[in-house]
Amino acid sequence: MELSRARQEHLPTFTHFLDIPMLMVIISLGAIRPMTWTQFAIGTLCAVAVATALTIWIPRLYPWTPPSPITPHESTGGPKAAG
Repeated sequence: MELSRARQEHLPTFTHFLDIPMLMVIISLGAIRPMTWTQFAIGTLCAVAVATALTIWIPRLYPWTPPSPITPHESTGGPKAAG
């Protein structure tokens, strides 16, 4: 029950898409070793923008509701009319 409730939230999807962009910021800061905070601020803003765009544009990894099971009536097209 808790898992289905967590899947309905936007935050898990956003943080899923934020992982890789923030990793790129961390790696770039370690490789370049900037003397100011400018690269950190710009990189973080870009990472949040990318994660937001992916959260909006890519279909949800976490569905809102589980798929409903198909009943035998629906799979066969319903009962046949006599005649």
